[in-house]
Amino acid sequence: MRRVGGADLEAWRQHFKMEHPHPHPLLEWLHKDGKAIWHPSHFRLTPSGFLLTDSITMQLLP
Repeated sequence: MRRVGGADLEAWRQHFKMEHPHPHPLLEWLHKDGKAIWHPSHFRLTPSGFLLTDSITMQLLP
């Protein structure tokens, strides 16, 4: 999540062996609130979203 270029959600899912990390309500909220840009399978935080990186990561990991 700390990458300026964002994250490939499919790669994230495979790396952490998650069944379906998206659509995740948190990701949807971040996108709607302007804290992230979400294109199918790619998720990138905006500058205001970077302030929440640690909290976001903790909520997404299994």
